[in-house]
Amino acid sequence: MTDYFEDLLNAIRDLRQIMKDITYKLYRDAELTLPQIGVVAVLSEQGPCKVSSISKYLGLANSTVSGIIDRLVKKGIVERTRLETDRRSVVISLTEGSDQYYVKYKEKRDIFILEKLKDLNPSEAREMTDILLRLNGYLKDSRESH
Repeated sequence: MTDYFEDLLNAIRDLRQIMKDITYKLYRDAELTLPQIGVVAVLSEQGPCKVSSISKYLGLANSTVSGIIDRLVKKGIVERTRLETDRRSVVISLTEGSDQYYVKYKEKRDIFILEKLKDLNPSEAREMTDILLRLNGYLKDSRESH
C-alpha cells in the first residue's frame, strides 16, 4: 500500500471519529448515549426492525443491541411489538413523537457541518462531493460482495 492510500485510510478514520464526536456533542442534551443514538437513527431511517437487523446495520452483537433497546424502552423512546403472524418475533419501533430525537439531531448536525463547509468554493465542494460519492460506491460494492 502506498503512502497515499494510507493517508486516505487515515483521513477516513479521522473523519469517522470527527462525525462521532459531533454526534455525541449534538446529542448530549438529549441524554442519549452514542449507541442509543445509533439505534434511534436506524429506526428513524429504516422504520420498525427486528433486533438482528439493527445489530447488523450497526455492526454490534444482538445482546448489545438488546441492552441498548432495554434502556430506550425505559426512557419511552422505543417499544417492542410481537408480530401477529409469529409471536416469537419482536419488532422494535420508535414511540410516537420519538422520531423527533433524530430529526432534530439531523437538522442540528447538518447546520453545524454546512457552517464548517461554507469556506469551500463551489468547485472544491463539487470535487469533494464527486470523490466521496465514488468512494461510497467502491465501499458499498465491496460491502455487498462480502
